Amino acid sequence: MDYIDKRNQMEKMAKSIIKRRNVIYTTPELIGAKAAEEEDTEADQILEHLQQMKQQGEEQKRLEIARMVEEQEQNQAEINRILRQKEEQLVQNIEAGKE
Repeated sequence: MDYIDKRNQMEKMAKSIIKRRNVIYTTPELIGAKAAEEEDTEADQILEHLQQMKQQGEEQKRLEIARMVEEQEQNQAEINRILRQKEEQLVQNIEAGKE
């Protein structure tokens, strides 16, 4: 801010009507710092929310994988049971054919 800008600001302030409730008793730098701090806080909240969503997604993936593995194990057990049953039938048919 140079001298002319300061002079223009002073002239503008001299001509302005100041209402008590609209007066801010801080410097523009402090106002800017507070705004930046609020933006940082909001960004941190958004980041935290996204991390929580990511963790929930990963947990859901783990649960889905565990469910699929369990289902696959059940299917494999059923396949083994059927194979044993067919093998027993085959052995019985071979023995019946020899007699």
